Amino acid sequence: MRHVLGPLLTVDVGARRTETSDIDDVLAEFVGGRGVGTRLAFDRIPFDADPLGPENRLYFATGPLQASTTSFTGRTSATALSPLTGGLASSNAGGFVSRNVADTGYAAVELVGRSDTPLWVHVTDDGVAFDPVPGLVGATVSGVVEHVDETRGL
Repeated sequence: MRHVLGPLLTVDVGARRTETSDIDDVLAEFVGGRGVGTRLAFDRIPFDADPLGPENRLYFATGPLQASTTSFTGRTSATALSPLTGGLASSNAGGFVSRNVADTGYAAVELVGRSDTPLWVHVTDDGVAFDPVPGLVGATVSGVVEHVDETRGL
């Protein structure tokens, strides 16, 4: 297997700060985005955490074949506590987002804390930008897509 290598990027949305930490031990033992995200969640989310509270954490990591040259192997996994069950939940998606996550230079991205306002977190080559987006409260998916197109020129 060819993992995407690198540190864990922790993004604290409440404090608007970031830090990195070495997770080579996790990458050596667990396969892919779901395996890595599950291990990190197990280690870092308190057992009795409220799924909708600030002690929950959300992990994004790419699949085990993301670094390969084979077509259609890119997957991104998201792992956190489920508000429905209170247990650990993982979901994954294909498409282009996995390449963008892998291109950050981080093996995984962890979102922690609670923001006092809706926030856009943008990981770039220059660092992490925190952009408040209070106008998107209650927006539909098409409204958010329109906002992204207008503000980021995508």
